[in-house]
Amino acid sequence: MGHNTTILIINDKFEEIEKNPEEFIKQIKNYMEIGGDIKVGNSSFVGTVMKTGNTDIPRLYFVEGNWITEIGKHSKAFKKADGRPEIIKLLKERIKIAENKIKEFKDILKTL
Repeated sequence: MGHNTTILIINDKFEEIEKNPEEFIKQIKNYMEIGGDIKVGNSSFVGTVMKTGNTDIPRLYFVEGNWITEIGKHSKAFKKADGRPEIIKLLKERIKIAENKIKEFKDILKTL
């Protein structure tokens, strides 16, 4: 048993990360328990740290553009969606995309 942390890095901002490696590491450490956006140097946003999770509990993430969200009832996205139809609609659209990707993957596995 252990813990893992998922991090999304914006490739276009990697030069800013290279210029500020200590600040980058400090931001990751600060957000490991709570999750949050990483901001270093002159950049307003270089990536996202997702909340640390137990390795025994599967997690599913949806990544699009410069955005990542956990899919699940305890995720920030789910909590933000409560009573907000525009976010619920967006999440439903993203879930449909994820379902299609999973179907594609299953179809590939059938050929192996």
